[in-house]
Amino acid sequence: MGEMIHRLQLQTKKTSVDLATYVFRVITGGWIALIFAHFFQYIFAFENFLFFLVMVVVTGAVVKITRGWGPISVVIFNLFCVLLVVLLQLYLKIAPGA
Repeated sequence: MGEMIHRLQLQTKKTSVDLATYVFRVITGGWIALIFAHFFQYIFAFENFLFFLVMVVVTGAVVKITRGWGPISVVIFNLFCVLLVVLLQLYLKIAPGA
């Protein structure tokens, strides 16, 4: 009986971690999708339908790409994305002729 309770606790912990990782991957995908959608809307000046379509496609792509990743890998990916955004912002502020 004790072994069954132990397995149930381990499975519950694994399921909780997997669910939290999935939610984190969806939030990451949505964040990246929002950046891409705003970027493309600014360049191509499209309407709201295409904005949401780009959001859905990019979110789905990020979730699919990060499918096999663990929570630590997703955190490292987020830190890398934040670093790229900060570097791009810095470049735009000090770019010559801007």
